Amino acid sequence: MLTLNVTKTVGTGTFTSWTVNLDGAVGAIGFTGPTGPTGAAGNTGAIGNTGATGNTGSQGNTGATGATGNTGNTGPTGAIGNTGATGATGPTGSTGATGGTGPGYSGVASLTSVTIGTGSQTFTLAGSYQGAFIVGMRIRAIYPVSPTNWMEGVITSINTTTLVMTVDTTSGSGTFAIWNFSIAGLIGITGPTGAAGATGATGSTGATGQTGPTGPTGITGSTGSTGQTGATGSTGQTGSTGSNAVAFPDMLWLGAM
Repeated sequence: MLTLNVTKTVGTGTFTSWTVNLDGAVGAIGFTGPTGPTGAAGNTGAIGNTGATGNTGSQGNTGATGATGNTGNTGPTGAIGNTGATGATGPTGSTGATGGTGPGYSGVASLTSVTIGTGSQTFTLAGSYQGAFIVGMRIRAIYPVSPTNWMEGVITSINTTTLVMTVDTTSGSGTFAIWNFSIAGLIGITGPTGAAGATGATGSTGATGQTGPTGPTGITGSTGSTGQTGATGSTGQTGSTGSNAVAFPDMLWLGAM
């Protein structure tokens, strides 16, 4: 490795290949003489003080290339460049083969004899086929000969052989031994109570009923005590004296007897 104390530079830049030539101490500026032959390289003397800059001599022969220095530390990663434009969409691939048909809801039936009623009901599935029915579904078990006879509720257990449902709604009555199953809608919440209707008109007054029979006479009450005698009234005024009567002789009056 060669270490230099640089006292003079020409130009700028960073380079990886350099040629090193011997340069003596700078003397006083004299006339430039002819270039002599290059002498053998002597030991490098101590670096003297920098003298005044002399005229540039002719370029000497290029020295041998020095050994390659160690690789420097890797510089920092540059900023990420802008994303390039999106390429054109490739052609659409061919359509794949159609998948197999999945299980459905049709064809699920039971030949179990069951009486229509609410609560838990158990059915043995015909042909060990449960279709796409799963626990939690709301279904309807229908008697296909008379579809007005049915039971509706939620599946609580099902496999390829047995279906168990909790029935909460029924239609019709009776015991039947053939059942088909279908999906049923969930029961909605109860709507608000409607407003009270107007009061109806007052009906006409009914006819007067017949008079009932007279009740029996009650017992006669006891006679009350005699009241006190009232005070004697005052004596009235004496009337006026009448006129004297005319005296008639005794005679017989016809019709007076």
